[in-house]
Amino acid sequence: MKAVEFFTQANGAQRLYLTYHQNPMNYQKIKEQIAGEDAKTRWESNQRSRWFFLGGVTAIALPSSMFSISAGNWSSVVAIWTIWAGVMVILGAVSWWSYRLSYRVLLDNEAFFSQFERVANAAASVDEFRQTWGNVATSK
Repeated sequence: MKAVEFFTQANGAQRLYLTYHQNPMNYQKIKEQIAGEDAKTRWESNQRSRWFFLGGVTAIALPSSMFSISAGNWSSVVAIWTIWAGVMVILGAVSWWSYRLSYRVLLDNEAFFSQFERVANAAASVDEFRQTWGNVATSK
């Protein structure tokens, strides 16, 4: 989920502002989960999982085709590799789309926190932050 969507609901940005100033350790934990190293680690883990799944499908197709070849059933070999190719094309398309979408969300979250910190450091009070943040949010 995009941080900007989450923190604009029900005064979320104001609560984040108060957390930023009153409890910096909790703010850092929130930031790490959404846009920091924890988020990058989760993203990289998802990428590795896709490659592992692709390898698993290939590992199933290889022995299956070897058994079909040894039995002389060439139509099964063609069917196995046709199914494998179809799965690879579909998984490749889904993987590419998911990669672009999830990476873009990660970059948007990083941009949100840098902009939030800039506005939060410039504001002296919650009311000033609310007014400034409202101007920033409506300008997008």
